[in-house]
Order: sequence, then structure tokens, then C-alpha cells
Amino acid sequence: MDSAVQQYSDLEPNTGPGQERILGASGHTRIPDFRDLGELKTGRVIQNTGNLKDFITYAEQTGGQVRLFVRPGVDLAPIQIAIDRNLVAVYYVKPILVLPAQ
Repeated sequence: MDSAVQQYSDLEPNTGPGQERILGASGHTRIPDFRDLGELKTGRVIQNTGNLKDFITYAEQTGGQVRLFVRPGVDLAPIQIAIDRNLVAVYYVKPILVLPAQ
């Protein structure tokens, strides 16, 4: 799904030198999937995990926003308050099928 996110946004994968790291309120170092606080979730229900809570808290403290990439039809109820407060922007992406080389 990483390639699908890149197709629909300007976000770069958060890998290699200069990798973005965030010290979360929990005291853990968090590493977003994409630069500029972009996160990819592929489950059917988006749980308000410690990782996501830390990103949302960081966005609130810095005046930023978590850019959350999900599949269409996912259940966002567990994070609906953060979405309503404009701390999370939701982007729906469809996976790109990549076939193995022949």
C-alpha cells in the first residue's frame, strides 16, 4: 500500500538517513510511516493504539495534523474525536496490485 499512498499524496516514505522520529507522550520514540506525520493503517478497524495516540498528541502540541491513509470502508470510530478536532486527516487509498516478476 506504500506505493498507493505515494500515488495519492506528496508524502515520502520515512526511511533512511534523516528519518523522522517523534518522542511520544508515552516516552517511546515513534517513527511515522511517511514524512510529515503520515501513517498507513491496513486493518478493518483503526484502533487508537499507543503509536497513534502519540502521533495525535504530537499533532495537537505542534499545531499539525496526522495524515492517515486507510482502505475504503474501514471503521474509524475509535479515533472519530481526533478526526472531528481536525487532528487527523483521513485519506482513502486502494491498494495497487503488484505482480511478482516472471
